[in-house]
Amino acid sequence: MKLIDPLHFIGIGGAGMSSLALFFQAKGYQVQGSDSTESSTLQMLREKGISIFLGHAASSIEKSHTVIYSSAISPSNPELQAAQENKRPLLHRSDLLALIIAEKKKSITVSGTHGKTTTSFLLTHILQALGKNPSYIIGGQNLDTGSSCQYNESSEYFVAESDESDGSFLQYHPFGTIITNIENDHLDHYKTISALETAFVQHIDHVQPNGFVATNPDYVNLVSIKQKTQKPILTFGFSAQATLHIVDFYFQDGAMKVTLQSKTESCSFRLPLLGKHNVENATAALLATTALGIPLSEAAQTLSSFSGVKKRWETHYQDENLIVIEDYAHNPGKIQAAVSTAKKAFSTRQILVLFQPHRFARLETAFSEFTQSFLGADLVITVPVFSVRDTASASAPYEQLIEQITQASNVACFFAPDTQTLTALLSQHVQKPTLLLCVGAGDIHKLAWLAKDHICEEIRKENS
Repeated sequence: MKLIDPLHFIGIGGAGMSSLALFFQAKGYQVQGSDSTESSTLQMLREKGISIFLGHAASSIEKSHTVIYSSAISPSNPELQAAQENKRPLLHRSDLLALIIAEKKKSITVSGTHGKTTTSFLLTHILQALGKNPSYIIGGQNLDTGSSCQYNESSEYFVAESDESDGSFLQYHPFGTIITNIENDHLDHYKTISALETAFVQHIDHVQPNGFVATNPDYVNLVSIKQKTQKPILTFGFSAQATLHIVDFYFQDGAMKVTLQSKTESCSFRLPLLGKHNVENATAALLATTALGIPLSEAAQTLSSFSGVKKRWETHYQDENLIVIEDYAHNPGKIQAAVSTAKKAFSTRQILVLFQPHRFARLETAFSEFTQSFLGADLVITVPVFSVRDTASASAPYEQLIEQITQASNVACFFAPDTQTLTALLSQHVQKPTLLLCVGAGDIHKLAWLAKDHICEEIRKENS
């Protein structure tokens, strides 16, 4: 398929769409786009020379040739309808990603319920540090550079975060793939966990014959998958039988010290990320690099300089009384991993979790799992659901959610329907010293800063 520009991206402010837009601009295409809401991402795109339309209107696509949309775009979107009526080439974002994957000799996709973004950046970091200079498109931002993508025409390597949420990852035929985990998520699309597993099996079957598949049997039903595919599967995790075995890890000076064992060698290295889940993410990336023929020890030593990922355990503020951390955790497994890490790394502080559920459909399909995700926290404050795809119902189950989090996670939990209630709860319940862990995939960062300012003011009054 040959693309003809200008390319118009509907919803260009989204993490995945903005990365694609920047990537194709770097390839030499003329790019423009639209979004309904002003954001720092739109401002950054303007600064990069991309024309932005604020709001959605049929007239926005008049000067474009090819229109790109994602599953988040409603069929009633006027730009989407105008493209259909005018018979403009209309591509889903996955169509573009599939084109790039087909172009590159060593394309590697990363999918799974959680850990995709961090694992993708860890893999990219290793390849960059070893001079492979990969192209990449990832739905997040590197903390050091702020980048979410890179185009390198001469490199044979390409790393892509592969979104399984809508089934579009079945278009890809990569050289290799990492599946971090498969958990109860995206059931608004798949309906059953069995259908979700079947989609992952189909994704595995699309890997090139000479390529590799890497999974974690601690979180993936490997027995079931092996019965359904003939592909050989490499494994990583805590099992001694894993292809790459996590022998040990522990907290040391604000980082993790990790020891791994492969079939032929062992190595220890420093990982400047916290938590068991990040040890697993790093091990997944290292298994992929060994599958590419890179020695384990050589690859592992590059990770000590990894800077991290924006909104993935990102520290916004820190003093002796208060630490504020934002984490993109928006499904049960991610939240439990974040809370567990907080408890182990900051055991002398009150662990206060500010929780913004992401999408009503996700809250409904994984309700029971959410209520059990806060074990180890000292206090949980839940705010209203953030959702752009579905709408609130009159019976949004906040009262039931609060009650069951309290019971299932054995933690005091409160609901803050507005900022006035939130600040009142903070005044009443915050102790010194505190770790404020803000979890969610919406605009939780806004509440994080509001909470930080209020807590600091309360502490200042107390100390004056």
